[in-house]
Amino acid sequence: MRYDELAHILIPRYFEQETFCVSEGEGPNNKVETRNEWKHEQDIAGLSELLKQASIDHSLTEWALEIKRF
Repeated sequence: MRYDELAHILIPRYFEQETFCVSEGEGPNNKVETRNEWKHEQDIAGLSELLKQASIDHSLTEWALEIKRF
């Protein structure tokens, strides 16, 4: 898909990333499970300022930045 074919772009302020790994350990129960989670925050307020400077219509809420291209 090309950019000019998109009608709606939604960029969340927060997103979560998760990793899960199973590795070999020692002893009779030799499986070791490791799970990690990260919560990331994106600078959508800064992006909003750049979009304003470029005269690109958009809306900014507490949770997301939204660009409607139609």
